[in-house]
Amino acid sequence: VDSSDLFGSESASALADRTVEACESYEKNVVLLNNGNSNASTTEAVRTIVDKLSKEGYRFAALDGTVKPFTFG
Repeated sequence: VDSSDLFGSESASALADRTVEACESYEKNVVLLNNGNSNASTTEAVRTIVDKLSKEGYRFAALDGTVKPFTFG
């Protein structure tokens, strides 16, 4: 799931809500977050994203060899 946070033009709340909503479309997700360009919204949104998805039953794990590469675009 691409969080679309690269340019930091929205609030942490909006970023978290959109990312969580996008995750709900799939059984398994890899979320792309960008922490460049001093994007404070992304840093603030991470806790909310993790909290909301955890409450919905999602689990978090390190990537392993079973995850196939995916290219956005």
